[in-house]
Amino acid sequence: MNDLASSDVLAIVGRRRVPAMCVVDARGRVVLANADGELLDLATRAVVRNLSANRATSASALGMTEDGNVVRIVPLEGGAEAHFAVFVEPIGTRSPLDHAAKRYGLSGRERQVLADILRGASTAEIAVNLMIAECTVASHVRNIGLKMRASKRKEIVAAILGDP
Repeated sequence: MNDLASSDVLAIVGRRRVPAMCVVDARGRVVLANADGELLDLATRAVVRNLSANRATSASALGMTEDGNVVRIVPLEGGAEAHFAVFVEPIGTRSPLDHAAKRYGLSGRERQVLADILRGASTAEIAVNLMIAECTVASHVRNIGLKMRASKRKEIVAAILGDP
């Protein structure tokens, strides 16, 4: 096993998320939902339809959604209509910064400012790093705080990284 001990491998496998799974027909309609009862979103359905329409063999096919999920379809045997097992799994885990940007609806620039806040940069340092005026940085920090319902930088950091 290369350089990894078996306990390391078990720890890695234990942390891995089980992919979402369901069965769909050729049009991308869910026939059998996964154990959570979770349905496929529109973007994933579009990828499934595309993969099922463009497959040349009976082998599985891979695709990717815009939000970074890998979609794998596996054709199922039997029945008059084609059905596929669909597995949806994130490529990797999201950083707390990505999660916060999506959760609070931050703009791209606000996300950049937030990244600098998380690394402890001052307003002046952020302004130099992003090549914007300090008053613009202050405005972005204020807007981030409003969206996150936090009035201070340390409250913003605590909300994102968790306050033990």
